Amino acid sequence: MLFGCSMGFGVGLEENQTISHQLSLLIDRPVINMCVPASSINYACYNQMVMQELGIIPHAVINLWTSLERCTYFLKKQPFNMGPWVDETAFDYKLTTFYSTWSMNDDNVNANALIAKRTVDLFWQNTKHLQASVFKHTAKLLDVEHLSMKDHAKDKMHPGPLTAKQIAEWSGSSVG
Repeated sequence: MLFGCSMGFGVGLEENQTISHQLSLLIDRPVINMCVPASSINYACYNQMVMQELGIIPHAVINLWTSLERCTYFLKKQPFNMGPWVDETAFDYKLTTFYSTWSMNDDNVNANALIAKRTVDLFWQNTKHLQASVFKHTAKLLDVEHLSMKDHAKDKMHPGPLTAKQIAEWSGSSVG
């Protein structure tokens, strides 16, 4: 299972270029892509908690940790993911106030990321578990592998096919 944001989901790539597709071919196993575009570290942790509660123990788990500045606000019907792209004029005032307050202090942002990482470390302590980030500041704080982008997808923001292949190969060498 692969957890993360749009960087792992494969935004801007053809299906056969995504990390999950390429990794599946390398290890000859299905790879379930649980990455959610625009989501936060806490949202990835939440999804892994659900997997644990359901008793789903995959062969291996890969966390491609996203940017530290993102957060998820859980609304009644669906989660609302926020990041630096939040435009105070385009969203509900209460949500933008929440995001501004949540992200105004690096100590809060960092503590939340470290808590989520420690939580998933405990979830998967008896499972193959890889962790990395394409975000240098996230990789440094969480003390995980930094995977640099070699190219970009069509949108010029997300990892391109060469980067996805590199991440799949990095993962495959450990989870196969």
